[in-house]
Amino acid sequence: MKKVLLLLFLFSATLPPVLAQVDSVYYGNTTRPKKEKEKPSFNLKEKLSFGGNFMVWFGTTTYVYLSPVVNCALNKRLNVGLGLIYNYYGYNSGPTKFSYSIYGLHSYALAFVTSNVFGKVEFNHLLQPNVYSYNYNDKVWVSYVYLGGGFRQPLGDHASFYTSIMYNINQNAQSIFYANPMIQVGILAGF
Repeated sequence: MKKVLLLLFLFSATLPPVLAQVDSVYYGNTTRPKKEKEKPSFNLKEKLSFGGNFMVWFGTTTYVYLSPVVNCALNKRLNVGLGLIYNYYGYNSGPTKFSYSIYGLHSYALAFVTSNVFGKVEFNHLLQPNVYSYNYNDKVWVSYVYLGGGFRQPLGDHASFYTSIMYNINQNAQSIFYANPMIQVGILAGF
């Protein structure tokens, strides 16, 4: 009988541990199946917003400024944008009449210091009248680089009002935008 009990004891001691119940509380681990990590999805529709700036005035001097822009929020702190610029300037005072158009591209980067305060760098590349020519149809490409900062005021869930103060840091002889600082105001709205 002792031999049978000894054989049963040895046989039960050699059984694989799979047949035994494991108490996760006692051993401090769980045997839950691992879940696969969900990959963050890039939803372009949520990242893009559209907007821009515009100015218009009429009279002896007519001025039209349009600047539509597409903005992409790369993350919570960094936005980049690409847009077009169109300027029309006309002067009509008796015998003196002239007008010209300026157009080109502009790009920018916004770095948010807080949720609403940002620093901004902007690059404009414009086809404009040559200031060294008496012919307003004589055009030349001129680059402008602006540095500054501003404030964003949310207008609901998908729109914001932006205002910034920018300084032209590369004034040259062909520059026709001499105002320093330049104040910009615009709206961006998403989907």
